[in-house]
Amino acid sequence: VWEIFRRRCFPLVDFGHVTIPVDLDPPRKRVLPEFQRLAHGLRSGNISILDARTFYIPNLHYDGQGPDAYFWVGKGTKPDPKGQKIPNEMGSLEVLRAYEGEDIELQLPENLTVYDIDYLGVWCVTFKHNFGHVQIPRPDELWVPPALGQTRIKPHWWYLSEPGQVHISPSEFDNCRQLSDDLQVEWQAKEDQVHIRLSAKMTDDQYVAFGLSPTSGKPEMLNSDIVVAYYDKDDGSFHAVDYSVTARSQCDGTYGMCPDERVNGRNDASVIGGERRNGVTSITFSRPYETNDQLDMPISRYSDPITVIAAIGHLNTRKEANYHDDFVTKSNVVLDFTSSEGNSCSTLVGGGQETPRYLPWPANIIPRGTTNFTATIGPTGGERGYSALTSTIPCTSPRPLRAASARRPSMNRTESKYLPESPILRWGCRNQPQWETCVSGDTRPWTPGRTV
Repeated sequence: VWEIFRRRCFPLVDFGHVTIPVDLDPPRKRVLPEFQRLAHGLRSGNISILDARTFYIPNLHYDGQGPDAYFWVGKGTKPDPKGQKIPNEMGSLEVLRAYEGEDIELQLPENLTVYDIDYLGVWCVTFKHNFGHVQIPRPDELWVPPALGQTRIKPHWWYLSEPGQVHISPSEFDNCRQLSDDLQVEWQAKEDQVHIRLSAKMTDDQYVAFGLSPTSGKPEMLNSDIVVAYYDKDDGSFHAVDYSVTARSQCDGTYGMCPDERVNGRNDASVIGGERRNGVTSITFSRPYETNDQLDMPISRYSDPITVIAAIGHLNTRKEANYHDDFVTKSNVVLDFTSSEGNSCSTLVGGGQETPRYLPWPANIIPRGTTNFTATIGPTGGERGYSALTSTIPCTSPRPLRAASARRPSMNRTESKYLPESPILRWGCRNQPQWETCVSGDTRPWTPGRTV
């Protein structure tokens, strides 16, 4: 406390002070691993201890089918009947409901702190079953702020909001960059994550992707780390899904444009909400700077520009992204997620031309009498291939080119009446060939439905 008198006859007065050490280590939040995935689809992002009584659980999933399940804390290496239930994000001790990628906070009762417990989990009291838990570090390894109510991120009314609503107002985004005439990105840096809103002119069966290029100064989709955002017209919900791209094709379960969760990773994108207005779809999501997922690339907290990529493409029947086919960034777009760039975007207006429809490639007819032939599995044929032939997007990715010998099935008189002309070989949604016929330009399925 320092007082300065303006009169020269009075000296400057120091009423007392405290010195702050240069090597001061103030208490800070502690990031833990995710919930163990043991039962009922329980999973989450990395759990954080915000203060001595507050847990933050991002991207929480749980099917809600446990008959007597609660958030559970206690002593020991894993949950057991000696533990105790704690309130949910609403402060209620009711049986847990289902969670679908929600971000929640849990408050310990006033008589408990994180220094008094060894784990946080989900426990079924009736069947004494552990659905999953995370271990709390020992007290001498914890150095978190005291619980003074300063770390509560979301008020209770947040959890009462209808799904699909946007909870971040436009004014909360300080930055906006126009990526094309049909796509723009807004972002806002937070303490340990960045909030991103993608706005695009796209149809119900399209997605918009945005993420980090693996090469600085060059936009590359291959080996990138992206988030795919889309609107599900079936249930009116918005989605943001963490993807990794290891091949220029859709996901086959190992390679391709795959959701991280399909290739032993984790979805670290948490959808906040979205809206559809005047032909423009806007989806807001959060993404941590660091995820501790080997499939993800970190976002720098220290004003380091990053080359980003964006794309618009079509969803397949699994509601997963095909490799982009409508738009992809070609120029070097560099963003600094921690700085204030300002708004350089124009207003997006929906409408525009409809997606063109393409005629399929001419079918290769197998002459009558041919019983041996070679079928080659390869790409889906572009706009005039599988999509034009079936009016759907392929639900599996093409496998590496290979040749396979096949034999045309024999047909008796009863079966051949369905085949007045030559049969052709078509590949279905599960990469299984089906015999079909081509009669005066009309393709009809062979009734017995034989496969090779």
